[in-house]
Amino acid sequence: MRAAITFPFFVTLVVALHASAVAAPLSPESQKQFEQIVRPFLEDHCYSCHDDAKTRAGFRIDTLGTDFLADRNADDWKEIYDSLGLGKMPPKKEPRPTESETKAVTDWIDQEMRNAERLAKNSPARTRRLNRTEYFNTLRDLFSLDDNYARSLVDELPPDGKVDGFDRVGAALYLDQAQLAKYFELAGRILSERVLNPKPKATVPVKEYVRDMRWEAWTEHGKFSKVDVMSALASILDKKEMITLRTGATMYELKNGGIEYLCGGDRIVLGYQNSVSYGAGDGAGGGAWINQIPAFFQRTTQEGKYRLKFRAGAFAGKGKFAVENVKLMFDYGKGGQIANLDRGSVVIDAPLDQPRDYVMEVYLHPRPEVTGYNRGNLKWNGAPAYGQDYSKGVMFQTGLILVAPELYTLFSQLSNDHYKLAGEEQRKHTPPAAINEILKSKFPEMEEKRAAAVRAYVEADQPVFAYNPDYDLASIPRLWIDSWEVEGPIVEWPPQGRTELFFAGEEKPIDANYVREIFTKFLPRAYRRAVQPAEIDDWVEWVLKAQAGYQLSGLDAVKEGVKAVLCSPGFLLIAEARGEATQRQPLTDYELASRLSYFLWSTMPDEELFQLASANRLHEPMTLESQVRRMIADPRGIGLIKDFTGQWLQVRDFGRTMIDRNQYRSYTDELQKSEWQEPYAFFQEILRGDLSIINFLNSDFVVVDKPLSDHYGIPGVKEIEGFKKMAVSPEQHRGGILGMAGVLTYLTDGFRTLPVRRAAYVRDVLWNEPAKPPPPNAGDLPPVKGTNLTVRQRLEQHRNSASCASCHARLDPFGIALENYDAIGKWRERQNGEGMRGDDKSPPLDVSGALPSGREFHTLAEYKEALLAEQDHFVRGFTKKMLTYALGRSVGATDRVLVDTIVGDLEHHDFRMQSLVQAVVASEAFRFK
Repeated sequence: MRAAITFPFFVTLVVALHASAVAAPLSPESQKQFEQIVRPFLEDHCYSCHDDAKTRAGFRIDTLGTDFLADRNADDWKEIYDSLGLGKMPPKKEPRPTESETKAVTDWIDQEMRNAERLAKNSPARTRRLNRTEYFNTLRDLFSLDDNYARSLVDELPPDGKVDGFDRVGAALYLDQAQLAKYFELAGRILSERVLNPKPKATVPVKEYVRDMRWEAWTEHGKFSKVDVMSALASILDKKEMITLRTGATMYELKNGGIEYLCGGDRIVLGYQNSVSYGAGDGAGGGAWINQIPAFFQRTTQEGKYRLKFRAGAFAGKGKFAVENVKLMFDYGKGGQIANLDRGSVVIDAPLDQPRDYVMEVYLHPRPEVTGYNRGNLKWNGAPAYGQDYSKGVMFQTGLILVAPELYTLFSQLSNDHYKLAGEEQRKHTPPAAINEILKSKFPEMEEKRAAAVRAYVEADQPVFAYNPDYDLASIPRLWIDSWEVEGPIVEWPPQGRTELFFAGEEKPIDANYVREIFTKFLPRAYRRAVQPAEIDDWVEWVLKAQAGYQLSGLDAVKEGVKAVLCSPGFLLIAEARGEATQRQPLTDYELASRLSYFLWSTMPDEELFQLASANRLHEPMTLESQVRRMIADPRGIGLIKDFTGQWLQVRDFGRTMIDRNQYRSYTDELQKSEWQEPYAFFQEILRGDLSIINFLNSDFVVVDKPLSDHYGIPGVKEIEGFKKMAVSPEQHRGGILGMAGVLTYLTDGFRTLPVRRAAYVRDVLWNEPAKPPPPNAGDLPPVKGTNLTVRQRLEQHRNSASCASCHARLDPFGIALENYDAIGKWRERQNGEGMRGDDKSPPLDVSGALPSGREFHTLAEYKEALLAEQDHFVRGFTKKMLTYALGRSVGATDRVLVDTIVGDLEHHDFRMQSLVQAVVASEAFRFK
């Protein structure tokens, strides 16, 4: 059956996606002007710097085509037009053309630009397939699927191609037969797993009580007091020595039939590892009890919602030791990458002596192929157990529990040497296994010293740990737990998508009449438009033939029909057919509903949009304007926030930068997560608050959470508040995109800043003027070698040729201006990283420069003032980015009038974000096909 429907569908899709593009050949008269006037002018005044020999600034003119609708020809001709018109080119040292000669060329370019613009407006209607985010979002809303489930499937499809930074441009959204086969596979899986799945068996909760636990033999004088010693001890002591080791200060104790924790922080409360023995991880009480919970999570292979229930109480502490709220947090996943973890949390607000039940629901994504490595960590935000602080350049102990000084010195020395050597080998790209062997061969003497020191404490019966005298034990937060249980996956059955599909119930005979009723309701939603009776007839006939030919039940026959619909052009494509019309036509209201919903929501229209389209009212200006406001405020408006911001600011790629955490020790998983979320939170504030887009250049506020506020030195953000809008002053050096640590960190290599990369980002993202690619063999900026040079000084040495200097002179200042931010986006006055500490011995930073216009700056504040003084670059660039995203096509020189009109409207509305969105939607380019 699959072979019978795949081939014709594939042909239809390919034909629709590869319709012939519009060309703009020169007229005979224009071709003559080009041959007799334009080309000779270019040969005389331009080729000497912009041919295959010179390629000044990476810009070739000798190969530039004359079809203004092909590739990026129109944009390149526009650059020539601007350079000639402003007198920038030819260079003043070269022979100058006369004014009349220049005018003849610019007039020809202007005329051809206008011709191309007119042809572009009358080009055939555009058809593109759904990108993979839109595809799964549409399935989610079509069948009322859990959003977590839909998002977990995105990587099942290959990444979409991009044009101008976005994966919504039809020219890059190809489709081949292998991908179509994947659509069939995924449609079948989704229907089988979440829509027409069998009724699941009831889940049985796994519950454990502290009083029933089997404890390790780590007691002293009948009182539970064993502390999870630093993990290094387990590698040098046998179990007998571990048991006889006096630990001294404890991290938890048995109390009132439960367990009371004194330490929290980022440390593990309960470690769900492969086994629970001496302790899990390096922290606060791993392995406190042995139970079935670890095995439960290791054997879990079913994705879904799980319910965790605790009976607990807490004391939030008092005075300077108090926390805002005691919060119990759960992480689940493979490895330590925070972006890959499933997370949940709950605030424990019951007193220690009056515990009550708390429920936390989390959606888990286990990977069956690595089930043995799936793990969950239960943590809380109490006093840190123990740790190190390198902020003063000297390593010293922090936290509630202090290790004996002699032992700590040995541990720290060995640990520091390990980190240093491992980092050096990583930079050489040494394989991990080889690094381990190198470490083993380098440190046997230090290991033996440490083992001997620990054994001395065992023999002398001296405690290894003591409470930090800086902490008041009566004032620190505490957490008490006496039981907990886990249940899942929790499945609501029958699924909503199933009851909506079989709207009259499954008891009703699934005959030809019922099948027709089913597809009469389903098909318009799947195709996102009104359907003709003949279309329904075709699908009913298909389902009945499948049922008869393959001896299927009525339910399975409908399932196969629905699966085929989900792989048909009507579902996979956003098609805007023009028919026989030769001029631009307004979108139908159904087409307008889809264009609007995929722009603002990245998913299909909702019932209100469908109803307006059915009544032919959506295109009315007042109706359209009110719908835009409604859709921005709707929770589904997160689609524009996530998908536009994620691609415009390249947040989706932030994870590619791996930070050297030995060098930047304040860079934690929590900070990384917050850095990735900040651009979304900031964009959401601008969009839903209808603020000026100029705030992206610089703002007097930030939107941050607790980890970011600590990183930036901005007080007043509480952990429970999440992301919060906070006012900032100039001396805090934040505000706008260029003050975001996530952006600044992404534009490094994890060890040092990369000002050229930062500069290219500013030119591309904020000005929409991508830098030309570097010439071959341009090379990278070399690392520091034996001398304290700033990145600026090394860049100056790097400019060793005229071709390099011509680009770098215009590009570098955009990145050098950001050198006050180090590789993790932290403010600095002197060079740090690459062996420098940013102290008085490190060279001071010079961030001065000038924009291409000649406008100079000497500080970051002056740089931002310069960008604001030339904000038209950003306003026009951002408008083009938004248009590209909204229209699903490139926006270039042939869209001059469109961009000018929207920018003019934006100026009249104080550059407010929603005014831009409204202007885009109201434009002819958006409403017509």
